[in-house]
Amino acid sequence: MLTTKSTISEIIEAYSTLGKNGHKITIDKEPFIARCDRISPRANFGIKKVFAYRFKNELNMLNYVINFYNDKIKEEADEIQRKAKIKAQDAIDKELVKTGDIFCYSWGWDQTNVDFFQVISKKGKASLVVRPINFRTVEECSWGSDYVQAVANDFCGEEQTVRLKGANFKRNCGSARLMKDPTEKKYRSWYA
Repeated sequence: MLTTKSTISEIIEAYSTLGKNGHKITIDKEPFIARCDRISPRANFGIKKVFAYRFKNELNMLNYVINFYNDKIKEEADEIQRKAKIKAQDAIDKELVKTGDIFCYSWGWDQTNVDFFQVISKKGKASLVVRPINFRTVEECSWGSDYVQAVANDFCGEEQTVRLKGANFKRNCGSARLMKDPTEKKYRSWYA
């Protein structure tokens, strides 16, 4: 963390460690201009402008530069903590999935389609062998819609190997989600 007692050379050195590739800061004492560029190998000139401001005096300029740096350091620390929390939760969710569990995949544009999958086996910690299962109508809603429920062990398709991300796995237009209650009814609609 930078403080108001930090020298300009310390500030420049600190900015060079910000982010993935570092930042380059230029500080002019007359006419009190601070410019910060993020080093980005994919940008046209190898840098991307972050800010360029003119200040009334040196104190305002240094306060802004120091506060900007400290905020960025806090954001980076928060992001690292957030990713660690997601990774830990992801591992917990993967452990919850077991053979026989049912996943629901609801999708569609003008209509709501529902597909159900049952876990046949688990390979390692993150791979599953699933197979589509049939469903039955449990409640009519109106013309062109109803509520359906998965029918366990009533297979209707070929086995597929999928990769878990938490308690979900990717499908064409979204994710199939683990059903906490396999008897839960799901809404479905269609057009004739």
